[in-house]
Amino acid sequence: MRKLTFEDAEWIRAIKKNTRVTVRVLAKEYKVSPSTIENIVNNKVYIVPVVPPPPPRPSRKFTAQQVLQMRQLHEVKGLGATAISRLMGQSATTVREVIHYRTYKDVA
Repeated sequence: MRKLTFEDAEWIRAIKKNTRVTVRVLAKEYKVSPSTIENIVNNKVYIVPVVPPPPPRPSRKFTAQQVLQMRQLHEVKGLGATAISRLMGQSATTVREVIHYRTYKDVA
């Protein structure tokens, strides 16, 4: 059973990076050996696995640039969904979903 959590390890790394606290002091504080602290600081243990980003969605109608352009036309120029839909060649409903952040929430 692990004595430390991944959050503890992140704190230890941050403390060691940003302060002059020694490995020995951290080991006493967290009740582990100094070698455990060294291994944490050197990213040998308690490493959070990196989750790869999801693959791009091929079924999207708009590029990120088009989404930003539609939102800008709406927010800055004051154009409505119908006017933007005529410019984009899409339905007003589809454009409305985009400009009101109901779809393409990941595009900011």
